[in-house]
Amino acid sequence: MVKKDNLYQKILIPLDGSELSEEALLYGESLAQSLGSDLILLHSCEIPSDAHHHMEQFYLEGMSRISRERMDQKVKVEPVILQGYPPEDIIDYASKNNISLIIMVTHSNRGIKRWVLGSTTSRVVRKTGTPVLLINPLSPATAFAKRRPCRIIVALDGSSTSEFILPYAEKLAMASRRGSEVTLFHVISPPNLDNKYILSGVTDFGIYGKEEAIGDGKVTSPLSSSRTSQSPPELTIEDKSRLKALETRAYHYLKQASSKITGQGITVNSQVATGNAAEEIIKEENAINADLIAMTTRGLSNSGRLFLGSVADRVLHTASVPLLLVTPPHTK
Repeated sequence: MVKKDNLYQKILIPLDGSELSEEALLYGESLAQSLGSDLILLHSCEIPSDAHHHMEQFYLEGMSRISRERMDQKVKVEPVILQGYPPEDIIDYASKNNISLIIMVTHSNRGIKRWVLGSTTSRVVRKTGTPVLLINPLSPATAFAKRRPCRIIVALDGSSTSEFILPYAEKLAMASRRGSEVTLFHVISPPNLDNKYILSGVTDFGIYGKEEAIGDGKVTSPLSSSRTSQSPPELTIEDKSRLKALETRAYHYLKQASSKITGQGITVNSQVATGNAAEEIIKEENAINADLIAMTTRGLSNSGRLFLGSVADRVLHTASVPLLLVTPPHTK
């Protein structure tokens, strides 16, 4: 038995009875095997009937048996049935039972009790303090799920808040195999290049809901985005000099951050881009054929505002690979 890892000691996978929700099992089983984690399969029941309870118990016990058989080690797999409101059940169970990671698919609309996992996922991500690994069930399984050397993008915004993701990403890289690569990725968003490179007024609510929109609900997106036909204005010599200085500073920052990743067998790369954070992350995902994107749910922008929640929301709705979201303790 592999010794349990403190960061991923207990992995919770909510299941609604659908094949889509079961896509999360492949990722949970891979991590449990690599790290010796306990695997908890949870189903929340809203129908208070003995017949329904027995059916769900039969389903979860069957899925637990299948998971054990697929793993070549005797990893503990525990089925748990709760009666209540799925999002709250998941959040409360994770908090009270010291769950290390919740793995959920981004959406599902069919199952034993027909609760929509998309809505449930949104509420869990928005309210839980437990790290969440979100899986797109319509995308093919990545190398990360198959315990092969993987490529992970770690989005950092220059704040200590965003760096809280580093040990979590490192452990996932180590849970694959030697040869995995971690790319520390920083997007330069210059706030004061005469405002002519700034595209303003984009409103993002998404996962975090209107009541939790960042700042005044507007997200500043530097440089023209793919959503507009306008060409980026030509940079002046002064602007180019200022951007070069920002880029140099960014690479210096990423070099310092890379020193915090000490796991053997991991290659650490640094990459800096200029533009809209979410769009550049997706471009990098495609460029390096990434298997996973990792970031904190909140980070600090140059103005001091919390902003990475909006970036995470955009990445979630655009990326084709799994997304690991970790909430730093002081932003819960």
